[in-house]
Amino acid sequence: MKIGFFGGCFNPPTNAHVNLAKKVLDECNLNRVVFVPVGDFYGKKELAPEKHRYNMLKIACKRFEKYRNLRFRIK
Repeated sequence: MKIGFFGGCFNPPTNAHVNLAKKVLDECNLNRVVFVPVGDFYGKKELAPEKHRYNMLKIACKRFEKYRNLRFRIK
């Protein structure tokens, strides 16, 4: 299985994020793209809380079966 990881702030996730992931998925013949939003530890004051960005990603990717979200946090 070929999996791509797409990391970023996703503050908020946009159609550009989703379209870029789809393009990489198709052109690189991947089975899945996993979105990895940065956690609250990142330190940017203007970031929405991690849980909100994660939930927005879930909504943005819901219609694409091959896309998966991953909540990733280092403590």
